Amino acid sequence: YVSDEFYIIVLVSGIANMIGALCYMGHYKILTGFSTMSSDELKEYNTDAISRYSGVFFCTIAYISFLTGISIVALSSKTSDAIIGSALLFLLLIIIWAVYISTSKKFRT
Repeated sequence: YVSDEFYIIVLVSGIANMIGALCYMGHYKILTGFSTMSSDELKEYNTDAISRYSGVFFCTIAYISFLTGISIVALSSKTSDAIIGSALLFLLLIIIWAVYISTSKKFRT
């Protein structure tokens, strides 16, 4: 029997993986902020580097969150801990990604 938490973990990880694949293929406009920028503002950023980095990062956090959630489900008697643990890890990694993208000079042209 597979618990409902397993399906939630797989769903969230799958969505993050799809976002990562889209970003890696160059669809940077799905990232918040880039869809509202004018073409002059976009010229200030290296969108190819941001897309590649974001794609790899989202795929990586998808796998990390998936493995963390599955590990917690396997080791814990309370499966709700898996959802909370995976969500907190996912949120922390997203914050690290956002800070790095906004402060790193390598993404500016």
